[in-house]
Amino acid sequence: MALKRIEDRQLSPTVLACLHQTEGMKLPAGTRYTYRLVADYELELFTDSRGGKMVIDHETYEVNKGDVIFKRPGMASQGVLPYTCYLICFDMLGTAGRDPNSYYLLDDRPVQPQYANGLLDAIPVICRPGSYEKYESLFSRVHAAFAGSDPHAGVLLRAYMLQILYQLYADLAVTGSDTVIPSSAHYAELKRICGYIDVHLQEKLDLAHLARIAGRSPAYFQKLFKRTMGESPQQYVARKRLEAAKEKLSRTDLPIAEIALACGYDDTPYFSYSFKKHVGLSPGQFRKRRKYE
Repeated sequence: MALKRIEDRQLSPTVLACLHQTEGMKLPAGTRYTYRLVADYELELFTDSRGGKMVIDHETYEVNKGDVIFKRPGMASQGVLPYTCYLICFDMLGTAGRDPNSYYLLDDRPVQPQYANGLLDAIPVICRPGSYEKYESLFSRVHAAFAGSDPHAGVLLRAYMLQILYQLYADLAVTGSDTVIPSSAHYAELKRICGYIDVHLQEKLDLAHLARIAGRSPAYFQKLFKRTMGESPQQYVARKRLEAAKEKLSRTDLPIAEIALACGYDDTPYFSYSFKKHVGLSPGQFRKRRKYE
């Protein structure tokens, strides 16, 4: 069955339950939670683990402190101790008709639909974003707001949930992998190359040139960049050039031909073609929509 595609503006994650499991390190290693069908969306942040595991759809994942598990409705799930975690259950669009006041994790209930969306699709089942403190702060805020008595906490909880989802998407876009973290040597090396690209957008930035700066062969550099950063060097250059062009179109009155040259496009018609292909508007149309006149 095809997933229903939704737009970002439809995302309205409504928290149904938020649990803080703190006893898992005290129970015998290998203790298993109930094997269950996931009826709603779930996010799980592991706050400690000493060999803990998560079984999802019969595949076993080892979990470590700082890992985030993203479960979709319809998946089968079982935790294997020892670990401690936060667990958030939520309704992605706020339309499933669940009552947070009576929600119980193990109750039988109809499975919420799964949705297709560029942001959601980019988040894998297990994420290792590399910043435990950032996610622990966000999950603990959800836990505190959900447990509080503020009658309007739902507004704050939706904001937190959108922040968590976007943060996962953004962190994984940077690392390019659910297993490579920002502290890796490759990440530091390639961020240096990205910094070079950012200040030399007007120059020729082909693969051979960038590989020479990195001290790598073009083939290896291409593979390393794509695996670590989540996009090829050429895609990164094209994206940064378009971002720079949008900034100049929005904030300056420079002629479009001059902006094209400043952003590395020798051919103004090709710049206009590429800009419209990726942005959906011509440079002139984009500028008009960003100007107050």
